[in-house]
Order: sequence, then structure tokens, then C-alpha cells
Amino acid sequence: VGSRLQAWVRADRDGAGRAYLGFDAGPEGCKSLVVAFNTGDFRFHDNPRYGYSELTSTDVRLEPRRWYFVELEILDGGAAVGRLFDEDGATPFATVRHTYPDGIGGQGIALRTFGGVSADSISLCP
Repeated sequence: VGSRLQAWVRADRDGAGRAYLGFDAGPEGCKSLVVAFNTGDFRFHDNPRYGYSELTSTDVRLEPRRWYFVELEILDGGAAVGRLFDEDGATPFATVRHTYPDGIGGQGIALRTFGGVSADSISLCP
């Protein structure tokens, strides 16, 4: 509780792919916070067996060739909040919240990008 997973993400072109910050990751899957450049939203997923189930989302207008700072914070009671900041790392751009009914365990982290999306400076702040 109170842990934060942070990274910088960027797409190299219009309609590029996605960046996934996975948490509570283990052999059976994970949960993830997704910056979806290809669909213009910021969302949470549940990823059993590394498939996916789309959960809470909010629409965002993401620009290519622009860095965004993304932060996931784990809260009490299975709640998580995702924050997306503009390229200065301080100006709020979007927020999304979700509560996982089965809670959030303390397993590992995972990272995935595809379709011309880069991630950099990934950090975990326990």
C-alpha cells in the first residue's frame, strides 16, 4: 500500500501501440495500467494468464513524439490510481481509478510496449 510504479512513455508516430505497466505480476498473470496511444485512452486491465480484460478507462488525446510521465499508486482495499502527466512530468493530463475486488497482492512488476511505443526511466517507489 502506498507503492508507486513510474515510467516515461512515448509513441514514435500517430496511431502507435501501447505501454503496459504491470503490477501484482506472477506466473498466473498480472494487473496493468495501460497508456493506449492506438485507441486514445488511459485504462486499467486485468491480465489473467496474460490475456486481458478491459476495466476502467478515460479518453485522452495523446500526441506522438511527446514523452508522458505515468504513475501507478497502490492504495488500500484493492484500489489503484493511475496518473498521466504531460512532458514536464508535473502537469496533470489524465487520472483513472479502479478497485480490484480480489485485492492487489505484493507480487512483481511487468512491462510491455508494442507498436512503436518506448518506455524509459522505470522506477518502483515502495
